[in-house]
Amino acid sequence: ENKTNGFKIIKIPIYTINGIIWIAFKVPAKFAWSIIKLPTKLVIKLAWMLAKTPIKKITPEFLEYNIKKLLEEYEIEKKKRKKEKSKRHRMKEAIKKSISNTNHGIHSIKSKISRVNNKMSARIKKINWRKQNKRKNTYSAKRQQVQNITPNPNIH
Repeated sequence: ENKTNGFKIIKIPIYTINGIIWIAFKVPAKFAWSIIKLPTKLVIKLAWMLAKTPIKKITPEFLEYNIKKLLEEYEIEKKKRKKEKSKRHRMKEAIKKSISNTNHGIHSIKSKISRVNNKMSARIKKINWRKQNKRKNTYSAKRQQVQNITPNPNIH
């Protein structure tokens, strides 16, 4: 934004919950755009580093070296986070799978129980039907016996 003696003052906004925090620091004009492209974490670390060092020490070589160092650290952290995430992801998937398997197991047990219940109810219905029919059959058998005993009026 402002050029002073070959340096450029960069103001970088960092968005927080309460609002925006602006970090302003001087860098050589050449590096202004390359710094803006960096991730916010690195910019904050770089800003702290630049705030601690005197302006005379801030040279393009100093900046290049520190930016490379910060980028390497950032990449290592990023890989660690990815590994942690992938481990967490695998754990979550395993848990989901085991839960779904148990749910499926529970479902299959429930379906087996319902099948058994259906069979039992069908058997009970059959037994009840047979009992009712037995009563009817015995009644009709007695009636036939009574009819057999009474003489047939047609036969003389």
